[in-house]
Amino acid sequence: MPRIARRFLDCAIYLYPTVDKALQGHAAGGTGFILGVPLPTHHFAVATFAVAARHTVHQGGASVVRLNAKNGGVDVRDLDPIEWFEHPDGDDVAIAALDCDDSVHAFSYVPSIGLVTKDHIKYESVGIGDPVFMVGRFVNCDGDLTNAPSVRFGHLSMMPIGIEHPYYPGQQQSFAVEMLSRPGYSGSPVFTYKEAWDTDRGIHSINGSDDHIVRLLGLNWGFIVDDAEVREKTVVASLPSMGRAVQYVAQNTGLNGVVPGWKIRELLEIPAVKDRLAKADEEQTKRQSKKRGGVELSSAPDPDAEQKFEQTVETMLSTPPKPRAGKP
Repeated sequence: MPRIARRFLDCAIYLYPTVDKALQGHAAGGTGFILGVPLPTHHFAVATFAVAARHTVHQGGASVVRLNAKNGGVDVRDLDPIEWFEHPDGDDVAIAALDCDDSVHAFSYVPSIGLVTKDHIKYESVGIGDPVFMVGRFVNCDGDLTNAPSVRFGHLSMMPIGIEHPYYPGQQQSFAVEMLSRPGYSGSPVFTYKEAWDTDRGIHSINGSDDHIVRLLGLNWGFIVDDAEVREKTVVASLPSMGRAVQYVAQNTGLNGVVPGWKIRELLEIPAVKDRLAKADEEQTKRQSKKRGGVELSSAPDPDAEQKFEQTVETMLSTPPKPRAGKP
């Protein structure tokens, strides 16, 4: 597993039931992450959103967001559960507007074009065995009064399939990843990339290949569980009975369910989210007009701007950092 760059840690946020518990670092709530979405006409500017597990926000009541501040402390946003919008199909994911300020917050974001799509599955850019890592909140040691995310590692075990969800009836389309986890990591971003070794094609270069960009596989919704029988030791022999009542407890299968990246992208079609993007776009136009001395220039979108933006981000994600001076 390669070293994890700081930007992947800084996209994580913590969720709490109340502002007081967020300020106290109370061991309750879960994890989320910051998603950056290009504005409709200003493609090199983004609006930021908080993304989390629906069950953490609505069933668990942990809708308050805590971010790290540049001064070493934290900034707490008292978001109400109604400010979080669920996926229309009932998937375990929710989104809320979250304005972040470079001058105040120590953060990064996951670019929306970095989300895994169905085409990545179709053309085998993502597949079984690919390494994954998850950035989230280890509630036993989560930084207390500042966010200090931990990283868990594993591999992609199953491609999207209907999986029984412990909180909602029926099945939810999910990836299954083999990865150690525990309560507190619900809502964590799960990233994936390809190894330099491929069991089908052999060794191949990781430089300059779109296959090796780190992508957001999706959002961790929690353990995939099974029923485990609670057994009692029989001390005194007795006659066999025709039937018996058996108790069960939920047993962790060692696999986690992950909401696919394209399900997160579908949240961007929610009317309230589209309204937020349009408003941010208008604000950006006003800021640019003010910088130009009040002279309004054409705001017609460049037809190639989105493609240029995607190429820029993909180059950033796939280009290894230059070595520091004096170091190999």
